[in-house]
Amino acid sequence: MLFILFNMCICVHRNTKGVFSLENTKRKWWVLITVSLAVFMAMLDITIVNVALPEIQKNFSSDFSNLQWVLNAYTLVYAAILLPISKLGDIIGRKKVFLLGLAIFVIGSLTSGLASSDLWLNIFRGFQGIGGAAMMSLSLTIVTASFPEKQRGLALGIWSSVVGVAISGGPLIGGALVDSFGWRSIFLVNIPFGILAILLGLFFIQESNKNSNEKIDFLGFVLSTALIFTMVLALIQKEMHENYLWTDWHILSLLGLSIILLIAFIITERIVKQPMIELSIFRNWSFNGANIAPLF
Repeated sequence: MLFILFNMCICVHRNTKGVFSLENTKRKWWVLITVSLAVFMAMLDITIVNVALPEIQKNFSSDFSNLQWVLNAYTLVYAAILLPISKLGDIIGRKKVFLLGLAIFVIGSLTSGLASSDLWLNIFRGFQGIGGAAMMSLSLTIVTASFPEKQRGLALGIWSSVVGVAISGGPLIGGALVDSFGWRSIFLVNIPFGILAILLGLFFIQESNKNSNEKIDFLGFVLSTALIFTMVLALIQKEMHENYLWTDWHILSLLGLSIILLIAFIITERIVKQPMIELSIFRNWSFNGANIAPLF
């Protein structure tokens, strides 16, 4: 699901070729380092928390359902705003939104590490997910625009490797941190690296060209966010309650609502002058195939 959303985020960005003019050949590699550092933190926080759950449960005397939201709050918010925030970067500037996402992520990490209850931890994790979505949705476009075509494959390969290492290494890194410094360290460790990424981004990432005539598709923003939110929430409910069948009203109502929102979103994007997503991208079989392949 997240892979499909991320591919759609990439296609939301139009006319990325030639957006940046990096005369200094070293600058593009610093851009890649900055973006890779941010992406590593964003993806790491999806898997690193798993090993800390027993310690968190012991600390807060939390039940299992509340404990699961430490994971799900981040994922739910992350998925829900992935598309809108990527489009926002096109409108007001990718550098601004990317660095703002980094700042939100750092603040979310700090507040999560200092949370006084499982409820506040869940809230701060959701807030952290906003930053993670901004970092991920804009990172690949920034890298693509920063590198010439001949070097773009290498840069994207490094970017993909960083994502893979973060996902696979999350439990190992989380376990080492929890054993050595306690569960709060898995969030607080993001702070110095996040600040470093912000400073590097301020110096090395160049702002994208903004279309002053482009307007925000507010209805599309709301519908797409609600659509993904209800769909992912339905999947979370199924995962959290093993006794729920797919026909259970808790799940079926959310899925039904997501379908209604999807239809409304498609209609909206077809009639507005400046849609959030060009629906014509779904006529591209290469794009569709890339989204379908991870499902098997």
